[in-house]
Amino acid sequence: MMWKKLTLLPLFFIFTVFIVPHYILPLLSNAVGLNAFKGLQGVRIQLWIVVIPIPIFETPDSYSFVGFLMAGSTAIVYLLYRDGIRMRSMLRKQSASLVPLISSYIRTGMPVLDALNEAGKTLGDPIYSYIARFVNLVKLGSDPEESFENCFSGFPRDVRIPLATVVVAIGSGGRIADILSVAERFTLHMSRLEELRRSRLEGYRAVLILAIIAFTVSAILSLTIVSYASKALYFSGLIGRVFSLQLVSTMYYIPALMIVITSSIAISRVVYGETAIALKYISILSPIVSIAFAVATHLL
Repeated sequence: MMWKKLTLLPLFFIFTVFIVPHYILPLLSNAVGLNAFKGLQGVRIQLWIVVIPIPIFETPDSYSFVGFLMAGSTAIVYLLYRDGIRMRSMLRKQSASLVPLISSYIRTGMPVLDALNEAGKTLGDPIYSYIARFVNLVKLGSDPEESFENCFSGFPRDVRIPLATVVVAIGSGGRIADILSVAERFTLHMSRLEELRRSRLEGYRAVLILAIIAFTVSAILSLTIVSYASKALYFSGLIGRVFSLQLVSTMYYIPALMIVITSSIAISRVVYGETAIALKYISILSPIVSIAFAVATHLL
């Protein structure tokens, strides 16, 4: 599976970075009568010294190329991390159901290790493979706490907490049902709080995405005003030359990309608790913002 992924990722990168801006984007542009893109041969980026060296995007193809380059690069890295993200998400869901299952088995008179093993079988992978290893180590005489660290050290903290209650129950020697009953209530409350937190934070995700759209639209409107005002002042003889629209557009475009990056990181950390998810949002938003700037500079 990993070899298949490593084979397909370079093809995906080539398609995103080269095929889309060189063939597909010009084809779509010509189909709607816009004629804004010429392909990779239209990419022209100069380096100007304005206090610090700044790349100046002179053509619409320059914006689209940079946008799809960012999209292809971040998408590939995200795809490499996606399996780990999905596994951690699945572990969080399974750990929330683990303690209630163990408690139900304990009430039937089943030993705690057997109850843990049966609960893991019911939930299935990925958590069962770790639980089975832990149970086997403890049955062979290993210390429960050491076995816990060996088997679950790489788990997220919120996943380790329900599992740690089982270790406490094993080491208690008695009143296992009472310990797991308290842990069950705690897990239930934490699950409800997590659902409430997620529902509240979903609104912040929408606000951040709308902020990116609002900045892009305001930047394009500002470019339009600067373009028409510059031409009017030039033709009236009040200024000697027209303002560099490429410079002004670049000054808006670079902050727009920075806002995309920072907003994506904020969404991924605050809403999902996974920094790698920011790569997905960057790969989606960066070409959209880039195409918007490319079309605007072409029309102006």
